[in-house]
Amino acid sequence: MVKFLMLIFVSAAVFLPAVQAMSKGGGGEGIPVPLTTNQKVELADGEYYLLVGRVSFFDSHPYLSVDLNIHPWLASSYRRFEPYYPLEETSSCWWKRYEGRRVKVLVRAVGKVDSGDQLHPPSYSLWLSPLDEPIPMSSRRGGIL
Repeated sequence: MVKFLMLIFVSAAVFLPAVQAMSKGGGGEGIPVPLTTNQKVELADGEYYLLVGRVSFFDSHPYLSVDLNIHPWLASSYRRFEPYYPLEETSSCWWKRYEGRRVKVLVRAVGKVDSGDQLHPPSYSLWLSPLDEPIPMSSRRGGIL
């Protein structure tokens, strides 16, 4: 019984300062916070999105250039310069039908971590996997989904 009480006393002495610091600081790192006005985010692996953009090809690979006027939450400084997300290449000729056209498409974001090697650092790539046929839209910009 004495050993048990000693264990409780030592544990409390060790962990009490950490618990008090967390309670004063409002928690630890990594606790999610709600989005605020004008906050920019990136697409998340495994999540579903209804996106509007223009289909483009670079080196025979299809990309969706996201319309940042409709999706301002994606307009980070990087995405304003590079609004292109690679599209899953189920068939390049399937996407060719939409080349240069503005479309609305339901997608799932798919991410992959490449651990790299001695010559290349680790990297993360994200592409869009369509869940349905894209819907062609008028070429005028703005408006709602």
